[in-house]
Amino acid sequence: MITCRQLQRFRKGKQIVDLRFILPIVKLKPYKPLYQFIGNTISLINDDRSACINSLEVVPNMRKNGYGKDLMNLTEVVLREEGVTQVTLAAYDYKQGSLVKYYQSLGYTIDTNIDQVYDDGETIYDITLMRKRI
Repeated sequence: MITCRQLQRFRKGKQIVDLRFILPIVKLKPYKPLYQFIGNTISLINDDRSACINSLEVVPNMRKNGYGKDLMNLTEVVLREEGVTQVTLAAYDYKQGSLVKYYQSLGYTIDTNIDQVYDDGETIYDITLMRKRI
């Protein structure tokens, strides 16, 4: 069972929700549980009660186990408890749509596509702005 440690911070009157996710790896009594850090999300809550998920990170050795989806779901639960009704994020996609498809599978819809390019015209990655009502 994933455990969430919530840190509330404020910058220039904006509420920042910093969530750290851990997984108990030892539960033997009388020992205190040991935990494995899984990842974190950082979100900014705007004055209109919308939020932007600025960062989602799952540590490399914990990827491909479904933890990213769990972190996003738990982040949305916390944001909903804070009164947020709409979440936005920017998908920086290096693999031709794989990240956008991932967020679509979580219920996000495409708002805007932006191509980022080097000065020589070579594409670095695509940025897709996405949103979801929660």
